[in-house]
Amino acid sequence: MKSKDMTWAQYLSNKNVRPKTFNITVQRKTDGRFEVIGNQAFMLDNRGRSASWERVSSRDLARAIRNSGLASK
Repeated sequence: MKSKDMTWAQYLSNKNVRPKTFNITVQRKTDGRFEVIGNQAFMLDNRGRSASWERVSSRDLARAIRNSGLASK
């Protein structure tokens, strides 16, 4: 989990974190592009016995997806 003094951009660009599950809402534009909807991005904070969804900066998450490439399985 990210620390309080770390921004979402720093956390998402860190290569030493364990795999995380994200839930984002995207909208398809008329020209075929996709856009991440603001305030609709969450990360599953799994702490063993309990888990909760934590809000993530949509802008930083979209930038991290663009920079890393999106793998579809």
